[in-house]
Amino acid sequence: MRFVIISFAVLALAGAASAQQVLQLQSTRTPEEREAAFKAADANKDGKLNLAEFTKAMDPEILAQLPEGVVGQMKAQRDTDGDGFVSKAEFLAPGRIQIHP
Repeated sequence: MRFVIISFAVLALAGAASAQQVLQLQSTRTPEEREAAFKAADANKDGKLNLAEFTKAMDPEILAQLPEGVVGQMKAQRDTDGDGFVSKAEFLAPGRIQIHP
């Protein structure tokens, strides 16, 4: 079973001191479940996900725990070829995503 680990780094600055808090969220979806989520979310069946489709494909348990406005950052990190979309290979690839809310 593969896990997608999403790390959030939140920097809190107080004068000269700084603190970093990291939240790690892991999806329990199997590769088959992730592939099915991609297929279901790809509304226009072009084999790639825009932001709305990417959001729909995400694990709802993870999505519910995300700070507002970070899904676009997650999509950008998954879009490794920089074409503005997340391909099936990019979506299914294991890896870590770091978000700075």
